Formats: sequence, C-alpha cells, structure tokens
Amino acid sequence: MGTSLLIAALQLSIQHRNSENIVGKSINTKKKLSANSNELLSDRQLEIWELLKGQCLSAKELGKLCDLNAENIRKHIQAIRKKNGQKAIENTRSRGYWRPDAPPLDGIKKV
Repeated sequence: MGTSLLIAALQLSIQHRNSENIVGKSINTKKKLSANSNELLSDRQLEIWELLKGQCLSAKELGKLCDLNAENIRKHIQAIRKKNGQKAIENTRSRGYWRPDAPPLDGIKKV
C-alpha cells in the first residue's frame, strides 16, 4: 500500500510540473544538471532525473511511472549519462537506478 501511495504522489507531482497553463505562458522545463554540461535534458530525461531524487527505482518501475517500456528508460538514462557523465546516475543490480547527488534515504549497498 505504501508503494502505491508513493507512485500516486509522484504521478501527481509530475502532472503538476508538466502543466503549461500558468498565466497563459508555456514553461520551459529543460535544464542543465551540471555546470560542465553544455547540453540540456529533454522533458522526458528531466522527468526521469526528478523521479530518481532520493530513491532507487528499476527501469521497469520508472517505465510504469513514465508510461514507457524499460528499454526506452534505459536509453533515456544513457542519454543523461552521455550529457552529464557516467556517474550522474548509478545502477545497483539488486536495487535499480539512483542519483549519487540525491541518494535514497535508506542508503545503497553496492554488490
């Protein structure tokens, strides 16, 4: 039940962030992750980046939240790594993807 509530809250947060109707102006959600990156993340890449803040999620879990298949999630993660360095998003086989700059609260144990 706790996971379902978390997923619902994340989906609401994403919908709110993606809303483009604030005072009749469109919001530009693209942004840089690091100062040494010259490339901006796409909206989808930014969505994945935000979902990984403070938690560890598998490609399948991310896919459910983003309405994508796991292979497309992996491609977006690879694009984020290409733009911002291989260590921008880490992967632990038993747990999934996570951000070193905003690690899960329960910690990460590498195998």
